Amino acid sequence: MDPTTERRSLLEEIENAPANRAPSEKSIRRYLRIVREQRTRESESVAKWGAVLLRKYRRVLPEEELWLVQEQVAMAALDCHALSVAATCMKAISRQFPDSVRAKRLKGMYMEATGNLDRADGIYDEILATDPCNEMILKRKATCKKTKGDIPGAIQALKHYVDIYMLDRDAWEELAGLYIKQHLFKQAAFCFEELIMLAPNSLTYNLRYADVLYTIGQQANWKSALSYYSRAVELSGGGCVRALFGVCCCLSNLDPKGQEEDEDEEGGRALGPLSAKALVKWYSEKCPDKLPYLREVLKSQELLD
Repeated sequence: MDPTTERRSLLEEIENAPANRAPSEKSIRRYLRIVREQRTRESESVAKWGAVLLRKYRRVLPEEELWLVQEQVAMAALDCHALSVAATCMKAISRQFPDSVRAKRLKGMYMEATGNLDRADGIYDEILATDPCNEMILKRKATCKKTKGDIPGAIQALKHYVDIYMLDRDAWEELAGLYIKQHLFKQAAFCFEELIMLAPNSLTYNLRYADVLYTIGQQANWKSALSYYSRAVELSGGGCVRALFGVCCCLSNLDPKGQEEDEDEEGGRALGPLSAKALVKWYSEKCPDKLPYLREVLKSQELLD
């Protein structure tokens, strides 16, 4: 049985245990172990049944497994805001490992969950003073800043993080989103350039990069945006309405009398009428009442007869 099927089977067995008898200790332990190994996010189930394991079967757990489960349950409980369960596990870990990064990290996350953001920020600074490249703490610090509404602070924290962990796509996406919130579109464009290098065939990254370039404006950026919208059309098999609109909007802004076109721009211009026809077809099928407005816009852009 593969681990995913086994995990689901174990959870079903645990949840269907008789009401007058706790689920099997072996089943809960195996379930929690598979969740740890697969790094699956099943916070409510982990918090609920992990707490049962610690309450009823704590004495049978080997020392190493006991503290792995304590930390796993604490993290899951924080994730689903079961603060009393999280506090119990956090206190046990703090007593056993009073000066450990594990205990301090959980304390910081607990402070975040209870709204004590300044205290959490201070705890993270304390950890980073001795472990400046701690991946999770650097991320938590950025999250803490964002939750406090300190967007510039969150940006600085994430910039520091991606300088170290430059292959983390989630972090680059988050940083791009923060830059966009601050209307720092050139900086956001840089983030999407990094993301496209990491995942060149991602429809989302190509589309969002094109959006940012189009927003920045000016001929050079519209020309580049056209290339990435065209790429998004290709990646979506012609089905991405936003990319089709992007092609049309770029072409309506580009100066046909400008400098000599390169091959990409020629291809983009050829895609213009095709994009217009694809939009007309989509609107005809999905929202025909809006079709007259679409036709009017496309005619004004000289993309539809």
